[in-house]
Amino acid sequence: MDLPVLVAEWASKGEGDYKAAVVLNRPRKSPVPHSVCFHCHESAAKYLTAVLVSHDIRPPNTHDLLDPVSACIVPDIDAAHWRRYAAVLNPFDETVGYPGRCVSAADVDMAVDSIRWLRRLVRKKLGL
Repeated sequence: MDLPVLVAEWASKGEGDYKAAVVLNRPRKSPVPHSVCFHCHESAAKYLTAVLVSHDIRPPNTHDLLDPVSACIVPDIDAAHWRRYAAVLNPFDETVGYPGRCVSAADVDMAVDSIRWLRRLVRKKLGL
């Protein structure tokens, strides 16, 4: 597959998860905080994969967002910002929906805020 096409697909998938998180975060009678946080994590993972693929770097096979951030550090990236947002989102992998994992309203606010900022950084980096 053509590299720019693959980068665009990863970014598109990341955008889809971002939009799902935003929609699920709208006020409702029965909130779904774990789903919001999960989609924020998934969006970050896919957007970070897009950055790695854009540099022809194979993404690590992990749910740890700090691994792709470490792998995609290039001279024009301010790593501290990327790491800060990834660290906030890191706990919200697929296990966030399992019993015993509680997500607070504050967690949701931090996750949504972090993915908004990380998304902005990645989209700027990719020229989107």
